[in-house]
Amino acid sequence: MGNIKGIVLFFLASLVGCVSSENIEHKPVESRLYGTWECQASDKKDGTNVEMDAEVSYVRNGKANVIGEMTINASELPELTYAFSATSEWQYKDGYLIETIEDYNIVNVSHPGLDKVADLQSFVPKNISDSSKILVLNESNLKLKSESAGMVTNCTKL
Repeated sequence: MGNIKGIVLFFLASLVGCVSSENIEHKPVESRLYGTWECQASDKKDGTNVEMDAEVSYVRNGKANVIGEMTINASELPELTYAFSATSEWQYKDGYLIETIEDYNIVNVSHPGLDKVADLQSFVPKNISDSSKILVLNESNLKLKSESAGMVTNCTKL
């Protein structure tokens, strides 16, 4: 169960930062991030697989909003599906997107009775911060790699 907590913790932090030399290079990186992105990520460690699909909106004031769904497959539990939302602060610095979760909500939608064993809401701290290297950023694609978890997130601009 501890492995699931670690994966989810870094997974959330990396949701809520690759620079390409395409046509938009003349624009500041921050303005390239503005807008709504459809993002997917997955991670597998020690027999636990986590998959996420989320919509992330980066706003000019350095705030971001996330809403999505996460599925966890672990050998000791049935497949668990969680709906989540979060608000964060973000900033760009030297090729990295740095995000700090301000508030979040995680709800077990598949097996709410298992929250006594796998209650993600209770163990993910607020104000957690993560830095992600921007691997790709252009008009339609954003690809990030979390420094803490090494997980890659692929996003398409909506």
